[in-house]
Formats: sequence, structure tokens, C-alpha cells
Amino acid sequence: ENVRCYQDMNQPITHYWINSCHDSPGDHFALSLEYYSEAFKRGIKCLEVSIWDGMFVGSESSNINFSDVIKLIKKPWISPFPLVLCLQLSCGIETQKALADLIKE
Repeated sequence: ENVRCYQDMNQPITHYWINSCHDSPGDHFALSLEYYSEAFKRGIKCLEVSIWDGMFVGSESSNINFSDVIKLIKKPWISPFPLVLCLQLSCGIETQKALADLIKE
């Protein structure tokens, strides 16, 4: 469902107040992509994502892959407006390079 926007959204992102928090609710306990999907449907615009070696999201024992989160973010129903990602990296340099490649695509 689209929400009507009452602000001029044509300005640079630095012109807007962005409400954010450390540790997106459930981030460390997210067990499925459904958590992220529901957050996007609720209109979240700033999301913290914890990433571990192997590009797993949430916790070291998670089976959610960062590439799946990125695919979800790229879906057209998410939002026509920017989404701010705060990446909490608990991974090595090789995983970080792979993350950068995914984000650039």
C-alpha cells in the first residue's frame, strides 16, 4: 500500500531528518526474510544489518544470506525513496569485498 508523501522529496538526502536507531529491532534474532519484508512494508527507511563471514545476516548461526536481503531491497514495491543501510560488519576482508560487489550491482 502506498503512503501519501507530504514533503518535497527532491532534495539531497542530507536535507532530511532520518530517524534511526542502533540495532534494528530483531536484527540479531531475524530468522527469515519475512522480518525484513515486514519492516519494509511498515515503511522503515533506515535499517541496521549485522553481517558475518559467509555473508550471513543477523547472527553467526543465521541462514539468511545478505544477497537475499539485497534482492528484497531492490524490489520495486519497497519504496521509491532512499533506504539507508547501516552495515555492522563482523566479517573478514574477503566477505567485505563480496558485499561491496553485491551493493554495487
